[in-house]
Amino acid sequence: MAERLAETVDLAHGRGAGREARDVLRAALGPDGADLPEMALADVLIVAGELVENAVDHGQPSALGTIQIGWLVRRDHVEVTVTDSTSGPAFSHEAPDEFDPGSPRGRGLMMVHAISEKWGVERDSDAGTTKVTARITTR
Repeated sequence: MAERLAETVDLAHGRGAGREARDVLRAALGPDGADLPEMALADVLIVAGELVENAVDHGQPSALGTIQIGWLVRRDHVEVTVTDSTSGPAFSHEAPDEFDPGSPRGRGLMMVHAISEKWGVERDSDAGTTKVTARITTR
């Protein structure tokens, strides 16, 4: 798998954003793109979809009504970044320590935490943005 430059795409902030993110990444990283191994591609799609849905649920759209997803393919991993405009109070971007089967929320970040080699959150209060980055191993 060859290393590629980072790419970014603006997505409409809304309920279809997670599906759109997965479709864009599948085209860019699947057999017709970077040709990631099937299991690695599945992991990237799960993580990307969860991060985008989290941005839709907890973030704000940009002035243009969008959130941004970016990715960088390296020899042994893919970095996925999702950026939203956050003007409200911060919420916890940490995965819960334990799974609560009775809770309607919290599973997404647990999956991101379990699948990703590492992930983290950067808030830029001057720009009013929150960026979540996850690194997914592809070997």
